Amino acid sequence: MNATAQAQGHAAANTYWVSFSVPTQHSATAPSGIIAPNGDWLERCPADGSPSVGVVELDNGSEAAAESVT
Repeated sequence: MNATAQAQGHAAANTYWVSFSVPTQHSATAPSGIIAPNGDWLERCPADGSPSVGVVELDNGSEAAAESVT
């Protein structure tokens, strides 16, 4: 199982937000990003090796957060 799938699984199984970060040289196979409590990616950084930062507003009232409690 790859690291991105594991991160999504942990987010969904434990209903928490996950910030997934990797060095830029690994971005082609596993780009950094932010995962919602339901396991969906909210933001993905480019997979081209360029330095970048993903930014989202963590909102427990969002649809992605609400889906995780059902």
